[in-house]
Amino acid sequence: MISAEDTQLQLKTLQEISAELDQHGLEVADSGTLGISVENGDLWVTMTMLSPGKHAELALVEGKVKVAEGIDGDVRPLYIVPFDPAAAPDQHADERDYCARELTERILIFAMSRVGRAAVPDIVSLDPIDAMKQATWSLSDKWATHEVEQLRRRIEDELYRTLYRGMPDKVEREGRKVHVNLVTQEDQRTALSVLQKSRPQYIAERLLDPQLPLLDPGPA
Repeated sequence: MISAEDTQLQLKTLQEISAELDQHGLEVADSGTLGISVENGDLWVTMTMLSPGKHAELALVEGKVKVAEGIDGDVRPLYIVPFDPAAAPDQHADERDYCARELTERILIFAMSRVGRAAVPDIVSLDPIDAMKQATWSLSDKWATHEVEQLRRRIEDELYRTLYRGMPDKVEREGRKVHVNLVTQEDQRTALSVLQKSRPQYIAERLLDPQLPLLDPGPA
């Protein structure tokens, strides 16, 4: 959910990403924007899909809907932060699983974005810290050092594990990052396909599992 005034920019970005993925032969999921605005003291939410009317269940909620009346004060969009190490121990199992899945999906989107925007030939460096910041709207900058480092190592492990399975001769980890050597456009398509076909639910289970041993970090 973003400010309604920014939805057109996001729609344009979604169109460009969809077109690029389609060019690479990847299946593109339906997408759209959810904009929030305050008009005459009322709170409104507007859903806009790239392919309006395509799904009957979404057609019912597409468009502009009044959520609440008489909203006062400085109203701003509410950004969902998928993981908070301080709150995680007190979460219900279902809530914790949902948060882990949401965090994982955002990390995979981060990786796909970096790989998809690379100008081949290129070596794409995936920094777990950058992935965390993007997934949490930079709130991870406020976490304790040991909390950041533990999750950073997990993200590094899972990105490396996922990409290595699909293209072992093109992936390495060094300097606390995962590096993907995209020599050809076929390498780029392979990396995108591997990330797209990964199973977020299994990655999520490992991402926040304190009992799971970490992989060898490789050269520093």
